Amino acid sequence: MPKHRFLTAAASLFCACAATQSAMAELPSLTVKEWLGRFAVAQSGKFIFTIQTDGAIGLSPLESKKDNAVFNKGIAIRPRIEETMQDGSVVARQIDVASLESNEPATDKLEKTTIRGKVTGDTTFEITAEVKQGTVYFGGKIIAPGPEVKNPLRFCVEIYFPSAYAATKLEDEKQMEKFQKQLEDDKITIKWTDGKKVKQTYEENVDASSEKFNGPGIASAEVDTASFSGKKITVTASPNSFFKMSNSNSEPLHKGFSLLWAPDAAKDVGNKAKLAIEVR
Repeated sequence: MPKHRFLTAAASLFCACAATQSAMAELPSLTVKEWLGRFAVAQSGKFIFTIQTDGAIGLSPLESKKDNAVFNKGIAIRPRIEETMQDGSVVARQIDVASLESNEPATDKLEKTTIRGKVTGDTTFEITAEVKQGTVYFGGKIIAPGPEVKNPLRFCVEIYFPSAYAATKLEDEKQMEKFQKQLEDDKITIKWTDGKKVKQTYEENVDASSEKFNGPGIASAEVDTASFSGKKITVTASPNSFFKMSNSNSEPLHKGFSLLWAPDAAKDVGNKAKLAIEVR
């Protein structure tokens, strides 16, 4: 398995300098006060999905239709362009926020949109997001490699599940025991591309990038944690695509982990593979 090295220490592929870019250098913004700074929004009784003007994408489960909290308990969705170097290492190329554009106008009733942009090395890519019958679908492709790029490139999408209980305060042994019990109930259920299922609770130290979790490739994963207000998030790879799972420093899953979706380049003729995210 090739080693991964990243061009930025930050988890997000969208650079932190986005705030310094002028409004004209980003996607257009909604003008409604509630959604300023957001290019697209989709709401249901179960989640809020948004794309910000700097390209940051997020989905937050809702406890009820009256729950208006945005991204206090959500996941991040990040388009990613990987370049495999001659030594076998993989570099995730940084996205140029100023290059992002779309033919569609800003909307708070998102049905489908396509965003194009460039990464370092001047490679052009596009990502498509579609909301249909309560499920969010993603697809994408590399439109043109940069003129100096000689190595293989791959379009993929990272789904990042952040620390589930970062704000939890444990002041005594009783609270610690209660928290530990909760982590034993929180779990992820993984289905491999060969049909086998694997379950893992949130309390143990694990290497999520190991073969124990990834097997021949992950076809779907259901995340069931109390931090999502009773909702479950299920991610599914269409035929001719798969997920790989990883985390940092072999920590417990409640500390955060990622699922990286990618089409199978040898099988996905015509860039038809999709990633689906459902909140139930």
